Amino acid sequence: MVPECVSAEPSISSQKTGLIASHSDHAQTMTNNIRRLLALLTITALLAAACSDAATNYTPDPMIPDSLAQTFEAIGNPNASTVIVFAQGGPMPELDMGEAEGIFSDIDPDSTYLVVPHQVQTQNPGLFTDAEINFDQAKGFDADTTASLANVVAYYAESDKKVYVVGTSFGAFVVQDLLASQGNVADGYFIQVGRLDMPEEVWVPFSEGRFVGFTDGVNIESFDADGAGMGGDGDFTDANMARLAAGFGYKRFTEVLSGTDLSNVVYAYGLQDEQVGRLNDAELAFLTSKDVRVLQTEQDHGGTIDETITEGLTMIGAFAPDQ
Repeated sequence: MVPECVSAEPSISSQKTGLIASHSDHAQTMTNNIRRLLALLTITALLAAACSDAATNYTPDPMIPDSLAQTFEAIGNPNASTVIVFAQGGPMPELDMGEAEGIFSDIDPDSTYLVVPHQVQTQNPGLFTDAEINFDQAKGFDADTTASLANVVAYYAESDKKVYVVGTSFGAFVVQDLLASQGNVADGYFIQVGRLDMPEEVWVPFSEGRFVGFTDGVNIESFDADGAGMGGDGDFTDANMARLAAGFGYKRFTEVLSGTDLSNVVYAYGLQDEQVGRLNDAELAFLTSKDVRVLQTEQDHGGTIDETITEGLTMIGAFAPDQ
């Protein structure tokens, strides 16, 4: 989707002039070397500009209301008949379009519009980097994140486009909450590396601003923010991101989603997931009862995302391998 960005190190090859080289020969050599250097610096500058443009050249939808347009970034063709709405992982206090581009690198930007809605902490990072929030506040912020996602999904679902919703990691919990609050309104949903019923031994420490994770996808142990895949700069950010995660993690989605149609949902999980753990028997039984198609890998958190993205998108109809 973006040009391959490489670093160009200016390199001037030395030339043997000998001890008896004339002054004019030496001057000519220096002139040639300078020319080579200028040429290399020009190429380097052009590459840097191309990479900068590729990293920031997101495509607005000219038809969308300004108030809604401010709530997301997008890549691809706004006139495409297929829209993928992506709830990013984390949580973290910035919208990571690089992550989105990497995860969806196989998608054709001419035939797909990839929309990445802001979450509360990416839209207003100062609320989380400059002061501590409590668990009740985190729940409220999470509800706002779900509502923002719902607005974007509703807008495109009411169009004549095919709309597919994808949630990864923290985004998986957001999409589950979206299904519970909005119902099933999209053409397909792909949920990666989430949990339906996060163990209390996990979400309670998170609600207190602490991190835990999983050994071999099962046993719970203390983690830091990096190990948990969230956080950011600032004295309060890590603990606040943990509370945001708990604001979804405390919910029992096997109960919350019991009355929701999930027949067009695909769910991926990893047996070795160190961040959210593997799905347990009760969670898997619930998915089976709701006709959810499940993808299982032997991978960890990141490995499961990479291994299942193309298959999952294909299963929900958002991606054709030959596109």
